Amino acid sequence: MRLAEALLARADPGDAEAALGHLTAALESAAPKDRLPLLDNLWRVRLQLFQSDGDLALLTAAISDVRRAAAEPQSPEERAERLGYLGRMHRWRYQETGHEADLEGALQALVQAELLVTDSPARLPYLGDIAALLLDRFERKQIIDDLERAIDILESLTALATDEPSLATWLANLANALHHRVEISQSAEDSARAVGAADRAFRLAQGTRDRSVAACNLAAALIDRHQYGDGGVNDLDEAIVLCADAIEGAGELRPLARQVLGVAYGLRFEARHDEGDLRQAIELRQTSLDELGADSPARMPLLLDLGRCLRHRHQLRQDPADLARGLAALREVVGRGMETHRGAALKAAELLVDWLAERGAWAEAAEPARIWSAALAAQFGAQVTVQHKARYLHVDQQMPGRVGVVLAHAGDAEAAAVAMERGRTQLFADTLGDGEGVTFARIAEAARDTPLVYLTSSPWGGLALAVVDGEVRVRHLPDLTEEALSDWSSGLYWARARRAGDPERWRDVLDWTCEWLWTACVRDVLEVVGEPEELVLIPCGPLTTLPLHAAWTPDPTAPTGRCYALDRKLITYAPGARMLHRARTAAAAATADPLVTIEDPEPVANPLPFARAETGAAGALWPQAVSLRGDDVTRDAVRDVLPGAGVIHFAGHGRADIVEPARSGLGLAGGELLAMDDLAGMPLRARLAVLSACETAVPGLDIPDEVIGLPTAMLQAGAAGVIGSLWAVPDVSSALLMIMFYRGWRLDGLSPAAALRAAQRTVRDTSAKGWVELFEPLLDGDGWLPAEVAEMCWEQVILADPGELVYASPSGWASFAFTGA
Repeated sequence: MRLAEALLARADPGDAEAALGHLTAALESAAPKDRLPLLDNLWRVRLQLFQSDGDLALLTAAISDVRRAAAEPQSPEERAERLGYLGRMHRWRYQETGHEADLEGALQALVQAELLVTDSPARLPYLGDIAALLLDRFERKQIIDDLERAIDILESLTALATDEPSLATWLANLANALHHRVEISQSAEDSARAVGAADRAFRLAQGTRDRSVAACNLAAALIDRHQYGDGGVNDLDEAIVLCADAIEGAGELRPLARQVLGVAYGLRFEARHDEGDLRQAIELRQTSLDELGADSPARMPLLLDLGRCLRHRHQLRQDPADLARGLAALREVVGRGMETHRGAALKAAELLVDWLAERGAWAEAAEPARIWSAALAAQFGAQVTVQHKARYLHVDQQMPGRVGVVLAHAGDAEAAAVAMERGRTQLFADTLGDGEGVTFARIAEAARDTPLVYLTSSPWGGLALAVVDGEVRVRHLPDLTEEALSDWSSGLYWARARRAGDPERWRDVLDWTCEWLWTACVRDVLEVVGEPEELVLIPCGPLTTLPLHAAWTPDPTAPTGRCYALDRKLITYAPGARMLHRARTAAAAATADPLVTIEDPEPVANPLPFARAETGAAGALWPQAVSLRGDDVTRDAVRDVLPGAGVIHFAGHGRADIVEPARSGLGLAGGELLAMDDLAGMPLRARLAVLSACETAVPGLDIPDEVIGLPTAMLQAGAAGVIGSLWAVPDVSSALLMIMFYRGWRLDGLSPAAALRAAQRTVRDTSAKGWVELFEPLLDGDGWLPAEVAEMCWEQVILADPGELVYASPSGWASFAFTGA
C-alpha cells in the first residue's frame, strides 16, 4: 500500500493507473484491519482517473468501492463521511446519465449520513447536499414538496451557518430554488428574495473560483425579477453583463453561463424586438447543447429555450429551416424529457400545441396535446398537499381547453371531452373516488338523461362539445377566442366592481355582454343540443364567471323584447361530469327536511331588511325549520346545524375572493367568515343549499378551470344542488325571486332547477300591476305567504307605474345559477 500511496503522490495519470493495480492486488489478500484504508485509496484513485478522462466505468467502480468502505467497521462520523462521498458520486453519475436510480441512491446515502451525525455541526454539509438533490428531483419530477423541503433546509442553513465555507453555495442553491418557485407562483416577493440570496452569494464568491457560477445565479434571479417582480429591462441588461463576464472564467460551468445568457437575450428580444438579441440567444443555446452529453438532463431546458427562440424567428422570417429545427427541438424535449425533466417537457408540449395549432396542423398538434393531458394528470397526482396541487394547476390553467380544441379539430371528439373533463375539478379527485380515472364511458353515463356541454375558448376559436345519447356533437365557435373572452369578462368585472357609483353603466355592460354571449357561443350550444329540453353546461376558464343562461337575442313578441337562453331550455351548471354524478347520487338519497335558515348575520354593520322576507317565505312552507339570525349566527352554531339540514337557506353577505378563492365565504356574526375550506370539510346531506348572498357562485380567476368557489365546495361536502349568485343582487329583487322559487318548488311541484328558472322568468316579466295583484290577496295572512312578507313586497311595487317591468334587467334576476342536481 505504501508503494501505491507514493505513486499517487506524484499526481501522474500513469502512476495512478499503476497505483490502481497495486491497490487491487493488495485488497485481495488484506487483513480485515487493512481493508478500510485500501478501499478508501481505491475509490480515490478511480475518482481521480474519472475526473481526468471522464470514463463512467471508473466512476461506477469508485461508487462500489466507497459503498464497501462505508460498510466496514468504523465510527459513526467516519461512516457518515464515506456515505457523503457515496451520495455525491451518485449525483455526479446522475448528472452524466440522467438515471433516476442514481438520484434516489444519492438521497438515500446523504440522508443516512446526516442521521449519523444529527447532533453535530458536521451534519450541515450533508443537509446542503440533500437540499441540492431535492432540487434535482424537483426538476425531474416537478413534485412541489421536494422544492419546499429544499427551500426550508437552505433557508435554515443560510440563516444559521454564517461562517460555513459552503455558505455561498447554499445561498446560490437557495436562489435557484426560489427561481423554481417563482416560475410556479409568479410571486414578486419570492423573486426579490431570490435576488437577495444570489447577490449575497455573489459578494461572498468574489476572488474565488465560484465567482462565475455565483454571477450566473445572480443573473438568473435578475431575469426572474424582470419577469415577475418590479424589475425592468435594465435587469436583463445587468444579467447579460454578468453572464458575459462569467463565461470567461466558468470552465466546466460554461454551458450554465451560456444558458442563462441565452435566456436573458431571448427575453430582451421579446421586450425590445432587436433581432440581434434573438440571434445571440439561438447561437448560445446551440453552443451549450453541443458541449453537453447526449444523455444529460440539462439538455432539456436548453432545447426548450432553443425551440421557443426558433419559433420567434420563424414568425419573423417564415424560414422553413427555423420551423423544422424548432419543432424537432421541442419534440425531443417532449419525447425524452418526461422522464428526466418533466417541467421542461410539459412546457415544450404546450409550445408545440400552440405552434402547430396556429398553423392549422391539427393532426400533428394532437400528439403533444394528448401527452400533455396525460402527463399533467400524473403530475398532479404526484403532489403531496392540496395547496401544492392548486399551485401546480395555476401554471397551466388555459391548456385543458386548448387541448380539447386541438383534439376536436383533429377528429377525436371523445378524447377532447376526456381532456376537458380531466382539466375540471382536479383538486377534488380524491373526494370523487377517481381511482379509475376519466373515461368517455363515465362522461357518457353522466349525460345519459341530460346532455352535457363542455364550453371553452382558445386562441384559435372556441368549442362546444355536447355529449348527447352517448355521442359527442362538435361545434366550433370562431368568435369565442381567448382574447375576445378576456375583453368581455374583464369589462364586465370592472363594471360590476364600480356598479355602486355607476349602476346604469353596469346594467348596460351586462346587457352587451349577454348579447355577445348569444352570438359567440350560446346560440350554437342550443342548436347542437337539439331537441332535449334541458342541458348541463360545463364552462371552462373565464366562461365560469358569466351568466350564460342569460344570453339573449332580440324577440319582439317577448315582454322584454328579448329571448333569453333560459327561455329556450332549462340550463343548469356543473363543475364536471364526475361531480355531477356525485350530486345526482346525493339527490337520490337526500330529503328536503329540515329547513335551516340563516338570516342577516351582520345586521348592525350592513342590514339586509329583505333577508327576513326570504326566510319567512321559506319557513312558512316547511313543517320543520331551524332559524339562526343576527348575533346567533356564530361559527359554532352554523357548524352545528348545517350537517343535519335537508335544505340550507343563507340570506346574508357573502364574499368572493377571485385571487384567493379559498378565502371566499359566507359572512357570520361579529365579522367572521365561514370560508370555502370550512364548507368543503363539512359532512353535508342537504338536498339543496340556497346562497342568497353577494357573489356566492363566483369561482377563482386564478384557476378558473378548477371552479374553485362555494357551490363546488358545498357539492364536495355532500350537498346535491346549490343556488348561488354571480354578483351582488338588489335586496328586493333577490327576495322576490326567492319567494317565487320556493312557491314553484314547494307548492307547484317543480324540481329545484325548474323552480329557479320559473322564478327568474316571473321576476323578469311581471309588471308592477302583476306584483300588486299577486301580493294584495295575501295581506290578510290567509294565504301561503306570511302577511308580514306580503306587505313588505307589496309596499315596494304599489307606487310604481302599473305597466312597468320593474325587474326586467338581467342585473336583478340573472345572477342566480343552479349548480348540481
